[in-house]
Amino acid sequence: MPGTAPTSIPWATIGPIIGVFAIWLIGLGVYAIRCAVKGRYRSGRVDQMGGTRLLSSWLMEYGYWMIQGIASGFIRLRVSPDVLTLSSLFLALASAAALFLGRFGLGGWLMIAAALFDLFDGMVARATGVASEAGEFLDSIVDRYCELATFVALMGYYFPHQPLVAALVGLAMIGSIMITFNRAKGEALGITGVPSGLMRRHERLLYLGVGTAVSPIPAVWLEAGVARPVFHVAIAAFTLVAVLGNITAVRLALEVHRRLRAQSAPGAATTTVSAAPAVSSMEVSARVQGQAGN
Repeated sequence: MPGTAPTSIPWATIGPIIGVFAIWLIGLGVYAIRCAVKGRYRSGRVDQMGGTRLLSSWLMEYGYWMIQGIASGFIRLRVSPDVLTLSSLFLALASAAALFLGRFGLGGWLMIAAALFDLFDGMVARATGVASEAGEFLDSIVDRYCELATFVALMGYYFPHQPLVAALVGLAMIGSIMITFNRAKGEALGITGVPSGLMRRHERLLYLGVGTAVSPIPAVWLEAGVARPVFHVAIAAFTLVAVLGNITAVRLALEVHRRLRAQSAPGAATTTVSAAPAVSSMEVSARVQGQAGN
């Protein structure tokens, strides 16, 4: 039945994990040698976003280096960035459907695949010189739908029997939305250079994707045959995103508020904020287009 915990080792989940981990380790060694010989792989996207305490710039550069070959394949096949963006949406919706039905292993891997396609579209657009504001707008809209679909599906799975877990997922969703909004609102008011903090979008997808993908493995021993397992590893991922996401959102809000007050204080130097016109909700929405990675 849908949502029933496995009673034997889920090789469909473990197999990909072993394969991906082996490729990751081998690639890590090759990349370390590459860094020693040629230096680190530079990515404009990583330079723009920067690393965090949990996910360093070095590891992010390694990830982009690992997938650049796949992006090059899409370029040779002349796959447009918009097709990759819409593929990311399709995979995210399929992931949401699987999660809603309690197929966390499948849902987690589909979530990771959707996140990869979200990276590919930008890499292909920049490499082929077709990056545009229209493409960024489409990408930002798809990103929001993908993320919200994931959270809504998870809340739908947990709410009937584990409402507290559903509430935890809801808190993770709130933190995720507010991180993006606070930064976008701050930039719309002229505040730039705010520290990135934790739980930007790529981090959230990594923790949620891996957490849900591997969750059926311990469920074999902890919840064998349970009709609607809670998937403890997934709950740990939700907790991480909920706690750190909301802490980051609050810290961003306080930092933006502090800078606005400092710039409006008597005797403060004239800045772009004091000369800026009122910012409408539509302008804030436009700023969100540039926050796809947050």
